[in-house]
Amino acid sequence: ERASFVRCTSGTQAALYLNGIERLALTNSQFVDNIASQTPAALFFTSSVATSGSLLRNTTFFGNSAPGNITILAASPLTWDCP
Repeated sequence: ERASFVRCTSGTQAALYLNGIERLALTNSQFVDNIASQTPAALFFTSSVATSGSLLRNTTFFGNSAPGNITILAASPLTWDCP
């Protein structure tokens, strides 16, 4: 709830890198002007249970930069509840 990742710089991947967690729930959050030297720029997510139930709700991605212009990489099911 209300996480903010703004102007983070990564020598590898993503401002937020989550590998092997059960579920992800980000609401009312923002990823703005993050830079990564490898894709993705803002969010990498993979679940240890690989089922549904992970979601992004009312979360903004703006001005993030990585090679290939990839902002989000979800290696497990992820629902993006766009308003």
